[in-house]
Amino acid sequence: VARAIELLEKLQESGEVPVHKLQSLKKVLQSEFCTAIRE
Repeated sequence: VARAIELLEKLQESGEVPVHKLQSLKKVLQSEFCTAIRE
């Protein structure tokens, strides 16, 4: 998941994808729900 977040940040910098979409996806990846699933 850390790697996924890293890649999202790279995409955000490149400007190829709308930033708000990446930010909401990043929030989901960093959420407690996602953490609970991984554990």
